[in-house]
Amino acid sequence: MSEHFEDFVARGVAAQVAADRAIGLAVPDAEDEVNQIKAFRDTLALAEERGMDEDPDSDVGLAHLRGMLATVEQTADSFSPAKLGRWLGWVQSAVVAAKVGTLDDMRAINNRNKAG
Repeated sequence: MSEHFEDFVARGVAAQVAADRAIGLAVPDAEDEVNQIKAFRDTLALAEERGMDEDPDSDVGLAHLRGMLATVEQTADSFSPAKLGRWLGWVQSAVVAAKVGTLDDMRAINNRNKAG
């Protein structure tokens, strides 16, 4: 990637962040960003520890969630932070829906995996 292009992208991101803040949208600072792949792994570890059902024929079973993590780890460069966040949200909501984790558990995982 050219230096000019990287500079162009950085200016565009900075401008979008400024515009979002100007209209009152919450924009996380760098230290608030979550290492989403690590949070994904920690969420699955909690689900395994607490005996979440494998349910291989379900999109919300542990087997499918493991497959999602494998896809993320193999193709992480093709995931935007927003897409990765949607996938993490799916996994965490599936764990909560299966009643092997709580919203507080998910918050704790995300907070533990913040950059700052």
